[in-house]
Amino acid sequence: MDYKAPKIKVMGTGIQTVVPTQGVITLGVVTDGKSLSTIQQENSLSTSRVIQSLLQLGVEKNDIQTTQYRVDPIYEYNENQPLLLGYKVTHLLQVKISDLKNVGIIIDTAVQNGVNSVSDLRFEVLNRDAIYNRALQKAFLQAKQKAFDLSRVMGVNIHPTPISITENYQEVIRPTPYAVSLAETTPIMPGQQEITANIHVEFLYT
Repeated sequence: MDYKAPKIKVMGTGIQTVVPTQGVITLGVVTDGKSLSTIQQENSLSTSRVIQSLLQLGVEKNDIQTTQYRVDPIYEYNENQPLLLGYKVTHLLQVKISDLKNVGIIIDTAVQNGVNSVSDLRFEVLNRDAIYNRALQKAFLQAKQKAFDLSRVMGVNIHPTPISITENYQEVIRPTPYAVSLAETTPIMPGQQEITANIHVEFLYT
């Protein structure tokens, strides 16, 4: 095949809109005080209480993971001289939530049982590869149709097999508009995600 022959280069886009299937959140217990042994014990008790409350809500034990445990000294500087005031103990738990209806309940329950830091809430799609492949197929079909439409306008014959395909991956999160909720729990809106495949395709024509 003569790759020096004239070419048509087109771009195709395929989009799959999906609802997230899993939530991931970081829950932290932060304790400070003068006695390190005392605040370590307080932190341990609070963290154990949080974990137990999550298990009672149906969160699987394997879906609760410690991602950080640290002890930091707290200093006050007086004329550039450090004065040790105490310590801060931080224990962060990463929690996977399979039932998204329970995200708000899990946050509220965790806070009631000792969590005083909530961060990094995100929503994930478990079967992402399969969804992306469907978007990729759409992108290729669109690109191929563009090439054949152009060939008809140009009055040329296009070779049906492309000589090159370059793909780009993109994910866009589209939050669901906020709705007023009368529920007593924190309203969490997982929204939707757009998984997009962009490809550039080259065809030879004569």
